[in-house]
Amino acid sequence: DSGKICFDPDLATLKTNFSTRTKAFIDFPKSKFKGITDSNIFGKIKRTNADLANKSLREAEELISMLDILPRKYSNWLVLFSRDRGFPVSNDANTFMDFCESYNFIDKMQENLPSIPDCEFLENIKVSLTELRRQIRGEIDSFRDRLNKSLIKNFSAQVDEIKNY
Repeated sequence: DSGKICFDPDLATLKTNFSTRTKAFIDFPKSKFKGITDSNIFGKIKRTNADLANKSLREAEELISMLDILPRKYSNWLVLFSRDRGFPVSNDANTFMDFCESYNFIDKMQENLPSIPDCEFLENIKVSLTELRRQIRGEIDSFRDRLNKSLIKNFSAQVDEIKNY
């Protein structure tokens, strides 16, 4: 998604998977065990599991909601993916200063890329940032290529202008 950190699996899927597995855990004693005369024991086990599972579900929701921290933490990198691209890389760069500013911006982003770790730990959740780093590196390379083409085009236009003078 443009300008957003996307999780794989996405947070809704993560919540659904956790909920489904928890429900299966709660239902396990009643569905898998047969043949004991005191069948009331399974109801007790199920109620105990349900109480623990509900607590576990609440804690999981809290942990998953902590993932909202990451987009804020890496928001300065997300500008690379935004539609309006509110930074100085532009195909419309015309002056020497425009190009210098754009190259300096790209160089700074490239220089700071190693500051993004391979993964983040939020409580008990390990979040890999390898794909984010790969995509950022690709965007930086793409911007540098476009800027180089723009510089060549601009330079060629100025040479043509001088020839026609």
